[in-house]
Amino acid sequence: MDSNKNCGKSSAKSLKGFTVIELLIVIAILAILAGMISIVTTGLVRDSRLETARDKAQTVYTSVQNALIQMEIKQESELLDPTTYGAGGTFSKYVTLSFVIDNGVMTKSHDLVINDGSTTATLAYDYPNATSATTDTEKKFRKLAKYLTDNLAMDFTGYVYAAVDMEDWVVDSVVFAEDYEKVESSANGITDFVPMFKTKSSGSTNIMAASNGRIPFCESIYAQKRIYSGKALDDGTFLGNAAGTAIGYYPLYADIQNSTTVSYT
Repeated sequence: MDSNKNCGKSSAKSLKGFTVIELLIVIAILAILAGMISIVTTGLVRDSRLETARDKAQTVYTSVQNALIQMEIKQESELLDPTTYGAGGTFSKYVTLSFVIDNGVMTKSHDLVINDGSTTATLAYDYPNATSATTDTEKKFRKLAKYLTDNLAMDFTGYVYAAVDMEDWVVDSVVFAEDYEKVESSANGITDFVPMFKTKSSGSTNIMAASNGRIPFCESIYAQKRIYSGKALDDGTFLGNAAGTAIGYYPLYADIQNSTTVSYT
C-alpha cells in the first residue's frame, strides 16, 4: 500500500512542468539562435545580391565591348564622339558612357550621356521607337542605342556607367546598379556609388589629364561589401548613399592593378 502511494507521488513529480527560470532560459536560447539565423540569412542575401550585380557588370562589359567591335567593323567610331551630337569642345580618345535601360528599352525620361572629360553630349530619345527618326542626331543616337541594347537581354534593367578607351578600342571598366532611380536621384550621381576614379596612362602618355580621369573602380569584393553597408572604406571614403544598394563593378581594381599592359595612376 505504502509503496503504491510513493509510486504515485514520484509519477506526479516527474510530470511537473518547467519552472519560470527554465522557460526564460529556453526563450533566451531560442532568441540567440534566431538572431544568429537572421545574421547568416542577411549575409547570404547580401552576398547573393552583390554577386548578381558583379555578374551584371561583367555582362555589360562584354556587351559594350561587342558594341565597340560592331562600330569598328562598320567604321562608325563617331557614334561615341560627343561633338557629333552638337556638343562643343574637342573630342579626345577617351569617353565615358552612362545610360539607363528599363526592361531592354532606353527612354527619353533617362539621359544617355557621352563624356570625354571636357565635352558632354546629353541625349534623350526613346529606343526602340516605332516612329522614324527626324534628325541626323537622332539617327546616330538610335544606331548607338541599338549597338548597346542588342547585346543585352530583353528584360535587362539598370544603370550603367562604362569607361571606354578609344585609343585601344576597349572597355576599361563598368559600374552597374539595378536601382537606377537611386543613382539618378543622388546629389552627385554615380560618384556617390564609386569608391575610386582613376586616370589611365598608356605607357608614358596620358590619354587624358589627371583632372579628367574618370575610370571607375572598386578595390575588391571586401570593399564592395563595405559600400553595401554604407560604412567608410579603409581609405576613409564614405559612400552613405550606396548603403543597401547592390552595385556591381567589373573588373575589380585588385584584379588589374598589376597589369603589365595598362597602368593606372
